Amino acid sequence: MRFAALVCLLLAITACGGNAKMNTVSPPADFGVSDSGSVHHANTPIAGARVYLLAANTTGYGDASVSLLNPTLTGASDAIGAYVTTAADGSFSMKGDYTCVPDSQVYMYALGGNSGSGDNNASGLLTVLGSCPASGNFTSDASVVINEVSTVAAANALAGFATDATRVSSSGTPLAQIGISNAFANAANLSDFSGTAPTTTPAGNGAVPQSQIYTLANLLAACVGTASPSATSICATLFVIATADGTATGTQPSDTATAAINIAHNPDSNIAALYSLAITNSFAPALASRPMNFTIAA
Repeated sequence: MRFAALVCLLLAITACGGNAKMNTVSPPADFGVSDSGSVHHANTPIAGARVYLLAANTTGYGDASVSLLNPTLTGASDAIGAYVTTAADGSFSMKGDYTCVPDSQVYMYALGGNSGSGDNNASGLLTVLGSCPASGNFTSDASVVINEVSTVAAANALAGFATDATRVSSSGTPLAQIGISNAFANAANLSDFSGTAPTTTPAGNGAVPQSQIYTLANLLAACVGTASPSATSICATLFVIATADGTATGTQPSDTATAAINIAHNPDSNIAALYSLAITNSFAPALASRPMNFTIAA
């Protein structure tokens, strides 16, 4: 029931299950303007991460996100799509390597890389760019930071439409398109382009659960900052807990971004076990005690 309520909140439906009247959420003016930036574990750059540019699919719920980068231009691709690779300082640029369909909903996904402890193929990080501009490119010189905080923000904002980090989708109906646009815009309420969670929304009309966001970010950081997981690593423990349905027999994620989405889907599950994994002090202020649940809303 909590997840259904979350979907209704993200869609901004006036009466869920009643009249299909919807309100459009407007993000800050500078939201979704960048196609370059850096990937970080807290304040530490991640080198060698693959950064994908993906758009939400509109052919049906559960379908794979649409890869936007041109593999001929990037020179690299895999089963997810074309990607660019971060430099030693964590930086990357996609300028000139893609075109997006105006008003499509766009996000970045960074996978793998080395933050200093060794290559970690379980490191998955997200950030939301939002609606593709009329020009078909995010042309500003602004730079976006992809880190654990932006990942928590993206996972919770997109939870109603995300199956995992590479499958964010909806139907193509006008109502669904307003809903997913609202979900992408809501990410700006939870994290800014510097990978920082505010205490109030950019419009100043709502409180943001900053400490809860930072606690979840610290939980992810405990895995992201390690080398590829072994059977006894903190990443492996996280993946056992943060399953797709929140149960011991559910499908386990293979990266931290999908783990964050699973936690957003099941905010009442395994609270004590998850809280015990938030052992880093990468982001502060964090919660001083275990929460009742991990629901994130602004």
